[in-house]
Amino acid sequence: MKECNKLVRNKVTEFIKRDGHTATVKKLSDKEYQKELLNLLIEEATEVQKATDDLERIVELADVLEVIDAIKKAFSIDSGDLTRAQTRKRNERGDFSDQIYLVSIAEQ
Repeated sequence: MKECNKLVRNKVTEFIKRDGHTATVKKLSDKEYQKELLNLLIEEATEVQKATDDLERIVELADVLEVIDAIKKAFSIDSGDLTRAQTRKRNERGDFSDQIYLVSIAEQ
């Protein structure tokens, strides 16, 4: 038996059954679901980091976007509110397009 203990997409159990295996699942509470979505976001971001080519990076970024969409829904986050917060932060602190890498800050 392979332990998984992770949130998976809705159709994953169908693939497991098709492959001749049996999946043991449970329905998460809303709080458990929210927690697991946040864990999954970290996992998927790590997969983007590990991607070795553009195609793999695209596929992994698609997973990140899917998780973000689920987080927005699970936490009742309005897309407009999120966009406004992103724009506000970009206007106040900038974006990443200048490719600045902060090495250190000296105390004065």
